[in-house]
Amino acid sequence: MIRYEWLGMSAVLGYCFISAFSRVFVSNVLQIQDPVTLSFYIFTLGALIFATANIHRYRLLFAKLKSNKMNLMYLNITTMGSWLFLAYPLKFIEPAIVSTITLGIGPILSLLLSDKLYIRSEKSFLDILIAGGLFLVILFLINVCLYTNEGNNDISLYNKIVSLMCCTIVGISIVVNGFQTRKLINNDFSSLDILMLRFILLIFVSGIITFVYHPDISILSGMMDRDIVFSSLIFVVLPLFLIQLSMRQLKPITISMMIPLMPVLTYFFERYDQRLITFNHTLYAILMVFFLMLLATYIRLSRRVSA
Repeated sequence: MIRYEWLGMSAVLGYCFISAFSRVFVSNVLQIQDPVTLSFYIFTLGALIFATANIHRYRLLFAKLKSNKMNLMYLNITTMGSWLFLAYPLKFIEPAIVSTITLGIGPILSLLLSDKLYIRSEKSFLDILIAGGLFLVILFLINVCLYTNEGNNDISLYNKIVSLMCCTIVGISIVVNGFQTRKLINNDFSSLDILMLRFILLIFVSGIITFVYHPDISILSGMMDRDIVFSSLIFVVLPLFLIQLSMRQLKPITISMMIPLMPVLTYFFERYDQRLITFNHTLYAILMVFFLMLLATYIRLSRRVSA
């Protein structure tokens, strides 16, 4: 049992490490690639890999689709919100700030919507205090984005505002997406089933936008581009595989305690990127979010043990 827990913890650490590195790498790729076009390429490649790995379950999968149409539709909508809207801010904002804002929104939204999305539970003063602290830190990071330049080139105020709006959409989508994923798991969908089906709407929407604005684009050459293939592996395939592996070995509460490590790692990867300028006060804000999310998770764990 202990061995399997170590396997799960290693998978979460691998997820945090690869996700942190991939966000900095993809941020660089996005300096020469359109966010929507890059999303179309890397998620199409990722979906093809997951579909190939799940080919032996097609008959069982199709038998379950009819009774889960609405859940799959909501899963696809929130997946598109979680991933398609992530590419735009990664192009214009420091990746560590993007990761911190999107993760920090989760506990705040969970507190506000817990009665509607989850089991009804009482909200303590400490819960509200933690959510308020996260909100203040996020406001500070927004201020950093608006009034400093994270890169070597000036970024327009418009791009910063749109990027921050996208971060908000991502944060909200992640929370609701987790709820929809849990419903499908309870309805006997395997991890590969979900990974195979969750990107359909994202690929469809990003594909239409890509072909409308880039009618002469070559799909094959894009799919074979070395940076795009590598981005798909480290940004989509490996992180999602590792997080699914960890879910089989660990309780969700344990995963929640480890995930906040990802923005911290992202910050340190940025220090090796000459394009990005890192600030100490950004690190302090990231560490504050890390501490508050750990505290929130610990409190939730304590309540379950005492219940």
